[in-house]
Amino acid sequence: MCNQTHQSSDNESCSDSNYTGSGNFYIGRYGPSEQYWFNGKIDEFRVWNTVRSELQIQEHMNASVSENDPGLFAYYRFNHTSGDALPDLSLNHFDGILNIWILKVCG
Repeated sequence: MCNQTHQSSDNESCSDSNYTGSGNFYIGRYGPSEQYWFNGKIDEFRVWNTVRSELQIQEHMNASVSENDPGLFAYYRFNHTSGDALPDLSLNHFDGILNIWILKVCG
């Protein structure tokens, strides 16, 4: 699945999500331009370095995962933050910085 849409099961990936591992990685921003921002809500964001089956994606879609889940490369929970720090809850600790965001806590 890519953007909650089922894709072919070969090794294709979303054309707009091919990250080479160099430079900054942005969540909610498209391309190098600061003109295109995501206008919505993000609760969790995960990056896997293994192929996930459609069933695995569906099983974990609305549930938290363990920090040592096999293949979990980065794991961000946007309600698990303080100030502008965005800790990576995976074992890799690719911590981030939040820019232009509003923390909204339900309750």
